[in-house]
Amino acid sequence: MGKVNKSKGNMYPWVTHTWEPFKPYRCLHRCSYCYAVKMRERFGTKLTDIPELDEPFPDLGSGRTIFVGHMSDIWACNIRDRALHKILYYCEDFNNHYVFQSKNPGMFLSFVNPLLGYEQDRFTFGTTIETNREYPISRAPAPCYRLRFITAMKKRGYETFITIEPVLDFDLSRFIEMLKDAQPSFINIGADSKKSNLPEPSAEKIASLIRGIQELGIELRVKSNLDRLLGGE
Repeated sequence: MGKVNKSKGNMYPWVTHTWEPFKPYRCLHRCSYCYAVKMRERFGTKLTDIPELDEPFPDLGSGRTIFVGHMSDIWACNIRDRALHKILYYCEDFNNHYVFQSKNPGMFLSFVNPLLGYEQDRFTFGTTIETNREYPISRAPAPCYRLRFITAMKKRGYETFITIEPVLDFDLSRFIEMLKDAQPSFINIGADSKKSNLPEPSAEKIASLIRGIQELGIELRVKSNLDRLLGGE
């Protein structure tokens, strides 16, 4: 049975707990920098190619902010709709706030109608992007598509956020314009903690991106691992 764990490390300070509803598996996105896969391989965890629910589900408690699926992208295309419905219905049985994040946020839209029966302020939806460019680092949808669908969730009344991590080199004006169009509730920005030899931006470009986001009036949450690129380490 999966467990609800207290959140720790360099994830999100505003998340109090995490819950991984699936047994360890290889996410379809195959991101080259994926910390979850690297960590599991390091500890010799057996990974499957077909997602399988880790049942029975645990008691989710109450009064928590739970990041569901923190070790994988449970909205990737190799997850069955039936399993996602089961997870969502189970979450509704407990009085918590739930955070869902995906590089395939188009899947969120498939569940909007069921979710409209719930209290919308109990769900936050986010997406991860690395840049406005299309680097060959993942099988996930291109960043422009991820932003398009998270914007659609915002228009449907859900709280949304964007995480830029690991931040890769970008085209400043175009990137700022894309973030402006999305208008998330907040933006997280962080670097590659594991130093995966990625095309990273200069400290000057990151500083310009931070200023640009602040000028948009969007709340910015800078992760501590960004210090490496800003010259703080």
